[in-house]
Amino acid sequence: MATCFPHLSRLFYRPKPPPAPSPPQGLRVETYTYSTPAPGVELKVDCHLPLNDPGWPRPAVLYFHGGNLFFGDRSFYLRGLCEDCTSKGWIFLAYDYRKLVPFTGHDIIKDLNTLFSHYHTVLAPKHNLSATNVFVAGYSSGGYVAQLAAAHWEPKPLGMFLVASQGGKMLSQKYYAEKEEELGPIPEILKGYLDGGGKEMRKVGSLLQHGNDLQEFDNRLALSVEVHKRGLQLDLLTGIPDLSGKLRAVEKNQEELEKLIPDEAKCLFPELLIDETFPPAFIVHGDKDTTVLLEESKSLVENLEKRQVMAKLVTVEGAAHQTMLFDAVYKDYMMEVIPWIQERCVADEGEEDEMEDLIM
Repeated sequence: MATCFPHLSRLFYRPKPPPAPSPPQGLRVETYTYSTPAPGVELKVDCHLPLNDPGWPRPAVLYFHGGNLFFGDRSFYLRGLCEDCTSKGWIFLAYDYRKLVPFTGHDIIKDLNTLFSHYHTVLAPKHNLSATNVFVAGYSSGGYVAQLAAAHWEPKPLGMFLVASQGGKMLSQKYYAEKEEELGPIPEILKGYLDGGGKEMRKVGSLLQHGNDLQEFDNRLALSVEVHKRGLQLDLLTGIPDLSGKLRAVEKNQEELEKLIPDEAKCLFPELLIDETFPPAFIVHGDKDTTVLLEESKSLVENLEKRQVMAKLVTVEGAAHQTMLFDAVYKDYMMEVIPWIQERCVADEGEEDEMEDLIM
C-alpha cells in the first residue's frame, strides 16, 4: 500500500513517517505561498511543471487533497493523475487550504478565491498557463472543495474530476446524525477543538502527514472520528452551533432540511448551488465505500443531469474509500479522464492555431 501511495500509510499504522514522494521524472516542482491568512498559516501550492514549454498556454488541473476537511496537505495527491497531466505538457497544481476548527467553510471559500486570483495574476503569466482551460479535481473532501470552486469561480472551470468525493449530498444523515445512542463525554484531548477552540490550539494551514507534527495529526484524525460519531460536521463547516440538532428534528423531509440552512450558509452546500452553468463532471466512486457513500456521487450526477449538465459516473466494484488511491485503480478506472479533459479544452483568445498541438 505504501508503495502505491506512501501518505496513506499514516492512516493504518504508525511507523517512522515516510518522506514526501519525489516528483516523477521529466518534471520539476516549484512551490509558492499563495496566501498567509492568519499568523502561522501559510497556504502553498506545488506546481508540477513539465520540463519543456510547449509554446502555447498550458491547461491546468487544480487538485485538492482529502482529509475530511480536518487534516492533510498538498502532498496528498493522485500521483497517476499528476503524471498523466504533465506527460501531456499540462500543469498539475496541488493546493493547501485551511482546515475546520478553528476555521469554517467560509474560510475555505476565501482560500479558493485567493488561489483563483493567484493563479491568474502570478502563475498563469509566469508559467504560460491557460486562462480558460482550467479544471478542478479532488479526492474525498477535496472533491467537496473542487465543487465549491465550481460553484463560486467566474469564469467557471471547464470540468471537475471527482474521486470518492464528498459534497454531492451534504444534507444527509451521514453528516448530521448521531451514530451512537450513548455518546459519553468528549475525550479530554479533543476538548480544545470541540469546546470553542482552545487558545493553545495550533491554527493548521499546511499539516504534513509525513512531517514531524504527528501529535497534531493524530488529534485531528481522532477529531474527525468524534465529529462523525456526534454528527457535528455541518456545525463546524458552517460555524452555526446546533445546526445538526435542528436538522435531526426534520431529517426525513428534504424541503424542510433546506429551509433550515440560513441564506448566508447556503454557499457551503454544492447541492443547493447547482444550475445549468455548472461544469461537467467525471466522477469515480467505489461501491464498497463506507467513508463517503456512493449515494453522494449518484446524487450529484442526478442534480447535474436535471440541469442538463453532462456527468459521467464510473463505479468501481468492490472498492472501499482508500482503495481509490491505488495506482492500479487509477489505471483501470480513471485514465479516461485525460481524453475527457482534452475534449473540453478550447482555444484561448488568439491561440486557435495551437489547439491542434494541444489535443495530440
